[in-house]
Amino acid sequence: MKSSMLFDTVDLVVPVPSHKKRMKKRGYNQVLSFAQAIANVLEVPCNNLVLIKTKNTKSQVFQTKEQRWKSVVNSFKINTNEFIYNKHILIVDDLITTGSTIEACAKVLIDAEVKNLSLATIAITSSMFR
Repeated sequence: MKSSMLFDTVDLVVPVPSHKKRMKKRGYNQVLSFAQAIANVLEVPCNNLVLIKTKNTKSQVFQTKEQRWKSVVNSFKINTNEFIYNKHILIVDDLITTGSTIEACAKVLIDAEVKNLSLATIAITSSMFR
Protein backbone atom coordinates (compact mmCIF):
# COMPACT_ATOMS: atom_id res chain seq x y z
CA MET A 1 0.00 0.00 0.00
CA LYS A 2 2.73 2.41 0.98
CA SER A 3 4.70 1.94 -2.23
CA SER A 4 1.62 2.27 -4.48
CA MET A 5 1.36 6.02 -3.72
CA LEU A 6 -2.45 5.72 -3.95
CA PHE A 7 -2.65 6.34 -0.23
CA ASP A 8 0.01 9.06 0.10
CA THR A 9 -2.54 11.72 0.95
CA VAL A 10 -4.52 9.72 3.55
CA ASP A 11 -4.90 11.76 6.73
CA LEU A 12 -6.76 9.27 8.91
CA VAL A 13 -7.69 5.58 8.96
CA VAL A 14 -11.22 4.79 10.23
CA PRO A 15 -12.33 1.20 10.85
CA VAL A 16 -15.94 0.20 10.24
CA PRO A 17 -17.39 0.10 13.75
CA SER A 18 -19.26 -2.70 15.48
CA HIS A 19 -22.34 -2.01 17.57
CA LYS A 20 -21.68 -1.78 21.33
CA LYS A 21 -23.79 -4.90 21.98
CA ARG A 22 -21.74 -6.91 19.47
CA MET A 23 -18.55 -5.49 20.97
CA LYS A 24 -19.67 -6.55 24.44
CA LYS A 25 -20.49 -10.06 23.21
CA ARG A 26 -17.37 -10.51 21.06
CA GLY A 27 -15.02 -8.45 23.22
CA TYR A 28 -13.33 -6.68 20.32
CA ASN A 29 -13.80 -5.19 16.86
CA GLN A 30 -11.95 -7.51 14.46
CA VAL A 31 -11.48 -4.66 11.99
CA LEU A 32 -9.69 -2.36 14.44
CA SER A 33 -6.38 -4.27 14.53
CA PHE A 34 -6.34 -4.43 10.72
CA ALA A 35 -7.00 -0.67 10.54
CA GLN A 36 -4.29 0.07 13.10
CA ALA A 37 -1.77 -2.00 11.14
CA ILE A 38 -2.60 -0.10 7.96
CA ALA A 39 -2.32 3.23 9.79
CA ASN A 40 1.11 2.20 11.10
CA VAL A 41 2.32 1.34 7.60
CA LEU A 42 0.95 4.61 6.19
CA GLU A 43 2.27 6.52 9.22
CA VAL A 44 -1.06 8.22 9.90
CA PRO A 45 -3.43 8.05 12.88
CA CYS A 46 -6.21 5.51 13.26
CA ASN A 47 -9.38 6.68 15.00
CA ASN A 48 -12.08 4.19 15.94
CA LEU A 49 -14.28 6.85 17.57
CA VAL A 50 -15.14 8.85 14.43
CA LEU A 51 -17.88 6.49 13.24
CA ILE A 52 -20.48 4.92 15.54
CA LYS A 53 -22.83 2.09 14.70
CA THR A 54 -26.20 3.12 16.10
CA LYS A 55 -28.27 0.05 15.15
CA ASN A 56 -27.52 -3.46 16.31
CA THR A 57 -28.15 -5.19 13.00
CA LYS A 58 -28.42 -8.94 12.66
CA SER A 59 -25.87 -10.94 10.73
CA GLN A 60 -26.03 -10.29 6.99
CA VAL A 61 -24.71 -13.69 5.99
CA PHE A 62 -27.93 -15.02 4.44
CA GLN A 63 -29.43 -11.70 3.32
CA THR A 64 -29.87 -10.49 -0.25
CA LYS A 65 -28.25 -7.28 -1.42
CA GLU A 66 -31.50 -5.38 -0.89
CA GLN A 67 -31.98 -6.84 2.60
CA ARG A 68 -28.39 -5.95 3.50
CA TRP A 69 -28.89 -2.34 2.41
CA LYS A 70 -32.15 -2.01 4.35
CA SER A 71 -30.40 -3.53 7.36
CA VAL A 72 -27.52 -1.02 7.45
CA VAL A 73 -28.95 2.17 5.94
CA ASN A 74 -28.96 4.90 8.59
CA SER A 75 -27.20 2.62 11.08
CA PHE A 76 -24.01 4.70 11.28
CA LYS A 77 -23.39 8.24 12.46
CA ILE A 78 -20.46 10.57 12.93
CA ASN A 79 -19.36 10.93 16.53
CA THR A 80 -17.25 13.98 15.73
CA ASN A 81 -16.22 15.58 12.47
CA GLU A 82 -13.34 17.53 13.99
CA PHE A 83 -10.87 14.87 12.79
CA ILE A 84 -12.40 14.30 9.34
CA TYR A 85 -13.58 17.63 7.93
CA ASN A 86 -11.75 18.32 4.66
CA LYS A 87 -9.49 15.27 5.20
CA HIS A 88 -8.65 12.19 3.14
CA ILE A 89 -10.19 9.28 5.07
CA LEU A 90 -9.37 5.63 4.53
CA ILE A 91 -12.29 3.42 5.62
CA VAL A 92 -11.22 -0.11 6.56
CA ASP A 93 -13.41 -3.21 6.72
CA ASP A 94 -12.60 -6.89 6.86
CA LEU A 95 -14.98 -8.15 4.19
CA ILE A 96 -17.03 -6.64 1.39
CA THR A 97 -19.84 -8.72 -0.02
CA THR A 98 -22.41 -6.35 -1.53
CA GLY A 99 -20.82 -3.10 -0.35
CA SER A 100 -23.87 -2.08 1.72
CA THR A 101 -21.96 -1.51 4.96
CA ILE A 102 -19.19 0.46 3.28
CA GLU A 103 -21.75 2.49 1.34
CA ALA A 104 -23.64 3.34 4.54
CA CYS A 105 -20.39 4.41 6.25
CA ALA A 106 -19.27 6.38 3.18
CA LYS A 107 -22.58 8.24 3.05
CA VAL A 108 -22.23 9.65 6.56
CA LEU A 109 -18.56 10.51 6.00
CA ILE A 110 -19.33 12.31 2.75
CA ASP A 111 -22.19 14.16 4.45
CA ALA A 112 -19.63 15.27 7.07
CA GLU A 113 -17.63 16.85 4.25
CA VAL A 114 -14.52 14.72 4.05
CA LYS A 115 -12.18 15.79 1.27
CA ASN A 116 -11.46 12.33 -0.17
CA LEU A 117 -12.59 8.84 0.72
CA SER A 118 -10.70 5.62 0.07
CA LEU A 119 -11.30 2.01 1.05
CA ALA A 120 -9.17 -0.90 2.17
CA THR A 121 -10.45 -4.39 2.86
CA ILE A 122 -9.04 -7.83 3.55
CA ALA A 123 -11.42 -9.66 1.22
CA ILE A 124 -14.04 -9.06 -1.44
CA THR A 125 -16.53 -11.80 -2.28
CA SER A 126 -17.56 -12.75 -5.76
CA SER A 127 -21.19 -11.76 -5.16
CA MET A 128 -20.16 -8.13 -5.71
CA PHE A 129 -19.73 -8.93 -9.37
CA ARG A 130 -23.08 -10.59 -9.99
